[in-house]
Order: sequence, then C-alpha cells, then structure tokens
Amino acid sequence: MSWFVDKIKSRGTPVIIAGDKNRSGDVVNKLVAIFNAQAYNPRYDISVKKKRDLSAGVKHVENAHQRDAFASAMTAYNAYSSRFVHAEKMALKKNYADIEKVKAMTVMRHSVHEIMTEKKVLRYRNRFI
Repeated sequence: MSWFVDKIKSRGTPVIIAGDKNRSGDVVNKLVAIFNAQAYNPRYDISVKKKRDLSAGVKHVENAHQRDAFASAMTAYNAYSSRFVHAEKMALKKNYADIEKVKAMTVMRHSVHEIMTEKKVLRYRNRFI
C-alpha cells in the first residue's frame, strides 16, 4: 500500500476518498486516516451498469478496477458539486485568490465565510479534489 500512498502524494493530498459501496472498505478507511480526508460513500452500492454508464468513452478507463475508481470519483464529485460551485462563486465575488483552498476546506466542513475571513486557524496543504 505504501507505493500507492506515495503515488497519491506525488499528485497532491486528497480531501475526499470515495468508494463505490455504501459502507467503506478497509482500503478506503486506511486512506482516509492516512490523508485525514473525508470518506464519501454513496447511499447505495453503485451498480455495474451505472459504473459502465459513468465511464463509457473515458479514455484511460481500461479495466474493472479503473472503472470502479472512476465511477466512485464521479459520484463523489457530483455529490459535492453544488458546494464547489457555491464556494467558487463566493470566492470570486470576494476576490479571494485561492479558490481551490475554499473548495477543499468546505469539504472539511468549514463555511466559506469562515475560510475567507480566516476566523479559525486553518491548516491547508496542497490538496486536490
């Protein structure tokens, strides 16, 4: 697992670790703990048909594992997308420079106002979503 964690770290630090099952598996739980991230689990297990539909035509999805990972990521993104749009609009409205920070911190359950006014001391590393 360490090579996998190193590969993720080389790209940044995730704020969301998504799974395709309603209950987190061991790998998801370990990654959540390692990265101090939020776990995302869909309400219901994502069906194989839904996974195929989500990944249809995606260039680098070549096997079932990649399909499952892609479907998990897209489902999590869709669940958070309205929060991301709101955070970005607020940041742009206030001319706040680090829009990605605002998005990441809202996932970590901070309000947009709290982030931009820095009412709390926030720890932020190079994270990607």
